[in-house]
Amino acid sequence: MLIVLNTLFMMVEHYEMPKWLDLTCEYANLVFTFVFLIEMLLKMFGLGCKNYIADNFNIFDAVIVLLSLVELLIPKDDGSGSMLSVLRTFRLLRVFKIIKSWKSLKMLLTTVLKSF
Repeated sequence: MLIVLNTLFMMVEHYEMPKWLDLTCEYANLVFTFVFLIEMLLKMFGLGCKNYIADNFNIFDAVIVLLSLVELLIPKDDGSGSMLSVLRTFRLLRVFKIIKSWKSLKMLLTTVLKSF
């Protein structure tokens, strides 16, 4: 549910947003990044590092979380707008985490990938 909510907040962002909406999206990004970071750390401690990195979805999730943290560290006003938009694009890839639990979507994606 958090992944879908995070994606919805990212969909709201647009050029010349009102200040209140911009602040709301920024705070939501902080909350989502923190929640996904806590999830990653709990899984690492619960499974152990060896078992955590044995699952490709966990590695994928860790990369997305780390890129989100990098995005938070880059100041918005230093002219790095294109870099920030690239990092935000990676955050959208979280949607693919849903594939792990959604069997029919996983089968469909596997079929499409095999056809390539």
